[in-house]
Amino acid sequence: KKKDKDIIITFVGGGPSLKNNLEELRKHKIIVACGSVYDYLINNNIIPTYCVLCDPDKVTEKYIQKANDKTKFLVASCCDEIVFNKLKDKEIILWHCFSEEMSSTIKEYDPGSEWIGGGCTVGLRAMCIFIMLGYTNLHFFGFDSSLDETQHHAYEFATKDEELGKIYDVKIGMGVNKEEKVYHCAGYHMAQ
Repeated sequence: KKKDKDIIITFVGGGPSLKNNLEELRKHKIIVACGSVYDYLINNNIIPTYCVLCDPDKVTEKYIQKANDKTKFLVASCCDEIVFNKLKDKEIILWHCFSEEMSSTIKEYDPGSEWIGGGCTVGLRAMCIFIMLGYTNLHFFGFDSSLDETQHHAYEFATKDEELGKIYDVKIGMGVNKEEKVYHCAGYHMAQ
């Protein structure tokens, strides 16, 4: 079903730049929290319209401690049962997260269903969900895939710094002022 091209869907990741853009984000009507950013938005008085979750790890439940009744939760069928229990009194929209491991059993698992592909992050999967629904005017906040001086998220995150591994300096282009911009990236940023 084709959607109104003027409808803006705003995706929010937890990258460090998010903390500098909260006022601009408040101007957006349809906000999609991607993964771990949900409680951070709630703590900053921003109630997401949607929250997309797809990580099968139990830690995902910690991202939604402040689940709000005004949010629709798009939860992948691969999420741990603890996530579904946490959201039992909230609106949940179930979706299937395509993976190569599941490709041989998809027809047996849920014949006739649609599976969402799209990459290795919840943000990429969320984008694919909304494109599949017919939206085309997409905006992004906090999708840094790099660190600021010390953090890889706009908020405290459970992952210990030593788990980030080697940090790479990635230089991009010559830009407007003919200067290179340097991004500090962990290995998982590079994979994204």
